[in-house]
Amino acid sequence: MKVFLCGKGRAAEDIVVRLVHGGVQVAVWSHPGAELLALAERAGVWRSYQSVNDADWPFRPDLLVSVGYLHLLSERTLRALGDKTINCHYALLPRHRGRSPVPWAIFDGDERTGVTWHWIDRGIDTGRVLLQVPVTIRANDTQASLFVRLHALAAVSFDTALDMATAGEPGHEQHGRSSYHRHGPPCGGVIDPGWPDDKVERFIRAMTYPPLPYARLNGVEVKTMDEYGRLRGRRSSTTGGGHG
Repeated sequence: MKVFLCGKGRAAEDIVVRLVHGGVQVAVWSHPGAELLALAERAGVWRSYQSVNDADWPFRPDLLVSVGYLHLLSERTLRALGDKTINCHYALLPRHRGRSPVPWAIFDGDERTGVTWHWIDRGIDTGRVLLQVPVTIRANDTQASLFVRLHALAAVSFDTALDMATAGEPGHEQHGRSSYHRHGPPCGGVIDPGWPDDKVERFIRAMTYPPLPYARLNGVEVKTMDEYGRLRGRRSSTTGGGHG
């Protein structure tokens, strides 16, 4: 079997290792500076930081797997692959299509999120669902802590998704209320002082993913509700916030 792995992040790294150990011929497509490229080099795997849409391919794959890949697949690429392309999205589609689904799930107060393996079609995260694995969003989850669990879910569910895709499972249409987010953090990363405290608290957790910027108020980083309360000149109505 021959696979293109397009992406970045811990889940993509774990999946490459699984594929190589399983005797699959793999080519890795990632982004400049990604650890995935260094891992592929150490494993002797063909790799490129160019877009899979533009570069010459080392071989024609049986399947393309996207995990954290920042390039949309072009119409030409989809045609060339015969639509044998799957993606892992960190949300329970159709909720939180597009970019930054993890912080949005926390900020919106969702009780759960998860990973969705789906066929890639001409839309953005609109393809037929192969597999969904839910996870509860804990009251103290930050973007960073939730990402750790989602990376693990993506890696452990990959074998099932791969088996379904290679067997030609058609999947099912997405059902439920949909939402879509463009590039960038929720609300530009800026706290609205008119929000109630519970919304501010969720926003602070949603924006906690060092070394990325934290939530801001009046140009000042806010890492806890206590810091928020001090900036507002009052005690926070929410205790705790132990980091920072």
